[in-house]
Amino acid sequence: MVANINPGSGDSNPSYLTVFNNELYFRVNDVTYGKELWKYDGTNAPSMVAGPCCGSSESSGLTVFNNELYFSADDGTNGLELWKYTQQTTITYA
Repeated sequence: MVANINPGSGDSNPSYLTVFNNELYFRVNDVTYGKELWKYDGTNAPSMVAGPCCGSSESSGLTVFNNELYFSADDGTNGLELWKYTQQTTITYA
């Protein structure tokens, strides 16, 4: 096991494992924040990519295209929409 994201509270159900810029990105079902986007660099503990705004973002469908990571997520206002992450900027609408 690499990390126990939900210690003592069941599994974290990691899914959508996708490599982007030599890091592993995935969705985790965290008991505190719900289904959010996380990353693992192979050395440090896995961490959430962006803080939750409004409960579970339901991030899913991770795909790398033109050196950017695209995925579906719900920001609590607009419903499920297309988002992108470049590692140099914050997460934005695609």
